Amino acid sequence: TATGAYGEPQGEIGKCFREECKGKSVAEQDRIAYRLAFEFIRENPRQALSLLTRKLALFWGYREIGNNLSVTYYRQISFLGYPPFLSFGLILPAAVIGAFLAIPRFRTVWLLYAFVLVYSAAIVAFVVVGRYRLAVVPFLLIFAGHCLARIGRWIANGRLKPAAAAVAVMAALMLFIYSGYLWQLGYPLVET
Repeated sequence: TATGAYGEPQGEIGKCFREECKGKSVAEQDRIAYRLAFEFIRENPRQALSLLTRKLALFWGYREIGNNLSVTYYRQISFLGYPPFLSFGLILPAAVIGAFLAIPRFRTVWLLYAFVLVYSAAIVAFVVVGRYRLAVVPFLLIFAGHCLARIGRWIANGRLKPAAAAVAVMAALMLFIYSGYLWQLGYPLVET
């Protein structure tokens, strides 16, 4: 059965894949993998949608998924340090609010929205790994900066209610992201 976890195919599909790929070139193995994947999607649409949802949760969760290295481990031992305010889980809530606040200017910033959505969809469609998610961060930082600038303007103009509302929503999103729910949705087999 497919689990969405990174690794060699398991179950019936894995057995079929290994048998069909014996002695085949990498290109032929790739074509076999695509065929089996699309057969799985066609025959198990609910499970395929469930796996896609799990991958979406992993992409937008605060943890970075490594495929051959532990990103968290290397961050802890790095002599460069890692500023805590640059965590994906802290940037994402501000970016979500900033994207919402930028809707009236959609005609001038549509390319930012398009890149974030198309790039995210492309990664989620294949394999979610922290280093692939990195390309979307600069665009999220633009939206996060817009959010923080707007909050700053509201405070400077004495409009504390919208500023407090934005900060409250940002705090709620941070709590949701750091609650572990997205991680458990994405990888229920891994303990937090």
